[in-house]
Amino acid sequence: MSRRNLFTDKFQNKSNEELRDIVNNESNFQKDAVLAAIWLLEERGDFSEADEVTKHSLEAESEQKQAEELKEQKYATFWERSIAAGIDGVVLTPIGYLLNYLTGSEIGTIVVIGNLLNNFFPYLYSIFFHARYGQTVGKMVMDLKVVDHKTEEAIGLTQAFKRDSVPVALILLLSLYLSIAVGSLDSFEIIANPSAIATLVFVGILSIIWALLEVISMLFNEKFRAIHDLIAGTVVVHSD
Repeated sequence: MSRRNLFTDKFQNKSNEELRDIVNNESNFQKDAVLAAIWLLEERGDFSEADEVTKHSLEAESEQKQAEELKEQKYATFWERSIAAGIDGVVLTPIGYLLNYLTGSEIGTIVVIGNLLNNFFPYLYSIFFHARYGQTVGKMVMDLKVVDHKTEEAIGLTQAFKRDSVPVALILLLSLYLSIAVGSLDSFEIIANPSAIATLVFVGILSIIWALLEVISMLFNEKFRAIHDLIAGTVVVHSD
């Protein structure tokens, strides 16, 4: 490991007696301070077998602490993921306007296709970019990447799809229900149908609950894995 820490430079002007006092009274000092004192005593040739034992013990603890800090930093992605989602929203907005324009057409087939694309496109975007690059545009900007939880290697189409499978299934079931119950995906016909409105409200509540569970699971998970990560066997890490 590197023979430097926060105390190394501070102790350069201390005498051997002062450094030895730190080592001999290690319970009164931070472990990094004791380790820095031992390193300097070793460089100056004032080093004993007891110092060697203490040094190895403190270096092992320091290495473990550094590894844990690096691990925590690697997986601490909550705020970056939130910002990345906002960036992806900005990227998808112009496409959403285009699809809304299509749904305003008087041609029934185009309306149906436009509605379906409008509902599914954010997830198609997510699945494609995660399967192809391991990151959406937002995650690229924030230096985040989705990898396999066990191997931390690139994910494929199957895992990318699993990450968005729950909202895709909800939207698919809703679209099928509206097509059968209302006979159309046209917004005006849906608004005129009380049972369709009730179904939309119910699905909306489910979506809100799902979103809350996603956030809660991410906050109380060691690697900040949301439910969709648990389903897909993935984890989001800093890519740099």
